[in-house]
Amino acid sequence: MTLFDLLFLVCAMALLVTCLRGLYLAARRRWMSLGSLVIKLATAIAVYLAVLLGVSIVSPARLLPLGEPQCADEWCIAVTGSARTATIDGTAARGTFDIVTVRVSNRGLGRRQREVDVYAYLMDAAGHTYQVSPAGEAALQHTGISGDSLTDFVDAGRSIERHLVFDVPVDVTDLRLIKATHHWTPAQLVIGDGQSIAHRPVGMQTHQVGSANGKNTTAP
Repeated sequence: MTLFDLLFLVCAMALLVTCLRGLYLAARRRWMSLGSLVIKLATAIAVYLAVLLGVSIVSPARLLPLGEPQCADEWCIAVTGSARTATIDGTAARGTFDIVTVRVSNRGLGRRQREVDVYAYLMDAAGHTYQVSPAGEAALQHTGISGDSLTDFVDAGRSIERHLVFDVPVDVTDLRLIKATHHWTPAQLVIGDGQSIAHRPVGMQTHQVGSANGKNTTAP
């Protein structure tokens, strides 16, 4: 837990206490006190959001090296390698298939857990994004080596592996994997977090430096 995580928790608790105080004042019909409380609360929220957005805007984009995990509490994901191929099980790519191998791990010691709405996409140096290729995923699934789902449960202290397939232009460079979720998460309101509002997404390298985006590797 970072200092900003702790600050967020403190602010969340203060917000809860303030709301309860507001309900009390409303029940007692102390409207002037309630109005003053609302103004103070709105000011505090505005200041927090301004700091949140300011930090997000000025923070540089982070790029995690190959193999380094990106964690949400005890749930972690890391890219362990990538490979390129023109076809998978007879299915041809429009450009080239970039097969990214990821490891999802549970570094906790207690219970198994999962991220229910997590997904991943690729981003290139120009900011263009590439979603998972349904045709490529289906072809790899047919081979029986696609691995587990990103949303599967992971036992405490264990990990699972998944091969993600993307159809990208042949000449695309500096690809990085971005972990994302479809729904809102508290991390979006944590100052400085890689998932916070307006923050540049944290990327994970998909190839060894100097390997030309994995072109020198062998596809599964």
